[in-house]
Amino acid sequence: MIRTLLFIITIMLGWINIPAQAYLSPSAQNLWPVMSQNFDIPASYIDKSDVQQQIDWDLRNRKYIQRLTVNAKPYLYYVFQETKKYHVPAELALLPMIESGYVPDGDSRAGAQGLWQLMPSTAYTYGVKMNYFYDGRRSTTVSTKVALHFLSYLYQMFDHNWLLALAAYDAGPGPVLEAIKYNQAHGRPTDFWALQLPKETEAYVPKLLALATIIQHPHAYGIQLARVPDKAVTTTVKINKEMNINTIAHLAHTSVNTVQKLNPALNHDVTPPHQIITVVLPAGKKQTFDKHLAAHKAIEKEYSHTHYIVKSGDNLWVIAHRFGDTETQLEQWNHINLNTPLRIGEQLQVSNKIVTPPAKKKITSITHVVATAKKKITTVAHITHVVPVKHIVFSKQTKKTIASNEHLYIVKPGDNLHQLAAEFNTTTYYIIEHNHLKTTDLSIGEHLELPNA
Repeated sequence: MIRTLLFIITIMLGWINIPAQAYLSPSAQNLWPVMSQNFDIPASYIDKSDVQQQIDWDLRNRKYIQRLTVNAKPYLYYVFQETKKYHVPAELALLPMIESGYVPDGDSRAGAQGLWQLMPSTAYTYGVKMNYFYDGRRSTTVSTKVALHFLSYLYQMFDHNWLLALAAYDAGPGPVLEAIKYNQAHGRPTDFWALQLPKETEAYVPKLLALATIIQHPHAYGIQLARVPDKAVTTTVKINKEMNINTIAHLAHTSVNTVQKLNPALNHDVTPPHQIITVVLPAGKKQTFDKHLAAHKAIEKEYSHTHYIVKSGDNLWVIAHRFGDTETQLEQWNHINLNTPLRIGEQLQVSNKIVTPPAKKKITSITHVVATAKKKITTVAHITHVVPVKHIVFSKQTKKTIASNEHLYIVKPGDNLHQLAAEFNTTTYYIIEHNHLKTTDLSIGEHLELPNA
């Protein structure tokens, strides 16, 4: 009781020098005081010796507390909003500090993963996806929903007692139930403080209560908390197919490193095929991503494949130019070569796009016409019949300043956006946008700025 009175006096004295920002106001720009208003676990527990010892330890390790508040910054607002949706105490938003130090890719020797250190068995029970591409336990959104759902279940199991629910979250329900039965059989109290539990669990609950007390009254304890905005600092988008994180970063106009940091659930640099996942992006990037994804899909659709039935008079050159493909592409897609005779009625895989008849083609020199004739085993006369001489234009090149991580690429026969994007580890949308292209058709001799391979 004496320690409680001293604590209250300390807080009252601390209020004298508290700046306006620290008062518990819903309109405050800093999340900590706003969140503290929703703390719901009784403050009377701070008089317990285990809690006081943990507070003393925290105050001797101020840099540790500071680091926890810094780590929490990208995730805390979202987690706090989820505690309100689940109608659970806001103190639970601090639990990842105990579990993982608010590091979403943290793991344990026991096999737990993520902010909430979910075990595989718990994750499996709640339908969390864990596979070669993806581990939902490391997803901020997935793991938070599962953890709060599980904590709510434990709260019901232990007769609406949050301390017992927290103990069960750490040790599992079994050891807590056994400890309660043992005390009941020996006529002892069955509250958390009276139970014989694993030492880690006995320290687990006081750690959370001590952190909540310090965070609720930082000035009374002389603790500097890293400012966390009282607003969303991230947003989410749904992706339902395999997509490289480089593509995601391009479409969202953010960095690859940012995408990686916000999405530790991805085991590799691609999203899972045939699985819908939530991808986290910086706040304000959802609209940018959605807009550019729509354009990206349109380009991908243009380069998707369909089947063509060979007709009389067809050959690879004619079919390739009809669908805007190259003879090399048709060879690769259909496992044939130029010497393979085509049969009427045969099915060939071609690009699924509408191509206007070839009109103006940029050719760097007349020698290119001759070279093309030799390569295609045809004649200059045949080429100039398909592309009349009056339509042969010589591209005008201008000197451009190229970024250090890019180079100037000259379009060659057979090149297309899809192939160049794959070769230089970028996206078709990026090439079009970066080079201000008006069409997806490339002209021989055209200059493109492309990333260094």
